[in-house]
Amino acid sequence: MIHIAKKAVKTTFAVILIILGVISGFIPFVQGWILILAGLALLGIKPHHIREKWHSLKECWWKKKQASIEPE
Repeated sequence: MIHIAKKAVKTTFAVILIILGVISGFIPFVQGWILILAGLALLGIKPHHIREKWHSLKECWWKKKQASIEPE
């Protein structure tokens, strides 16, 4: 039940960020695209090339972590 509540709060916050980003896009001194990107990141929507880079960075980190754990 808590998992569903966390997901609902996260989704609501992401949608609010996207809406604020669109609204603040019309205000000259506020960078609306940052809020839109933050909202999309919370929703888990990532472009394909970013997702590939993220997975390669995680794999590299995991290999380094395993190498540091293994005794020589």
